[in-house]
Amino acid sequence: MVNKVLTAGQRVGRPPLEPQVIRRYGVAFRVNAEERARLRTLASASGLSVSTYARRVLLGEPLRFPTVPATNLLYVHQLCRVGNNLNQLVKLLHQNRAPVGIRDVLEELITLLGDVKARLLGIEVSG
Repeated sequence: MVNKVLTAGQRVGRPPLEPQVIRRYGVAFRVNAEERARLRTLASASGLSVSTYARRVLLGEPLRFPTVPATNLLYVHQLCRVGNNLNQLVKLLHQNRAPVGIRDVLEELITLLGDVKARLLGIEVSG
């Protein structure tokens, strides 16, 4: 990393925004509990904050919803199951109560994790 010496009048940090881009004004509106929950859910599903989501919807700007293929959701579920098994094995190892043959089980878990990772990345897995 290069340490740059600043001269008088230089500022450190992000350069200032253009005047036409700066958002100076706030807009508030009231919603009930159900509307608030729905707004939060929709904003979360679009990967945006509530204010950014509301601004885009109100101004007619396009929303981009991240899509997760259904197969990925299935593999995430499998990954959670494998993680649970790993946690149980680690607990037993720490308690010096690891079962006989633990090495084989861990090797199988590592293989399963590799398969899940490959499938989530869209790589074809044989078997």
